[in-house]
Amino acid sequence: MPDTTALAVRGPAQAGPRVAVVAGLLASAGVPLYIHLPRFASELGLSLGVIGLMLLGLRVMDFVQDPLLGWLAQRLPERRPQLAAAALLVLGAGFCAIYTLQPGLIGLVLVLVAVFTAYSLGTILFYAQCAAIADPGGDAAHYRIAGWREA
Repeated sequence: MPDTTALAVRGPAQAGPRVAVVAGLLASAGVPLYIHLPRFASELGLSLGVIGLMLLGLRVMDFVQDPLLGWLAQRLPERRPQLAAAALLVLGAGFCAIYTLQPGLIGLVLVLVAVFTAYSLGTILFYAQCAAIADPGGDAAHYRIAGWREA
């Protein structure tokens, strides 16, 4: 009889490179937000203090909404692919809106709310998928896929 534990652990190892690519794409979304946005917004005439307060407010919003987004992802497992696609679409459209349309302060805040929400949803769905891939393999599979994800 084959060892099913060994088979289950191989699944995350094979998924590891794909997990690393998606993790890298999600991580790269932070660069335009935290590196380029302050300079870009200051060139639009916003002070660094206003930009800092705006980003702080967005992080507080994340603190409140992330559990709700996690609850949504858990309640709608059959809709996760559509939720992920929507998150990526909103994330991309939001970056285009920020850097090409150059909205004023209110427009910028509204677009950033959408971008941060989409990023949070995409990250939550990504971590949920990683857990689902690794779950049959036990702790060793979770450590292996977490290594790929964090690398």
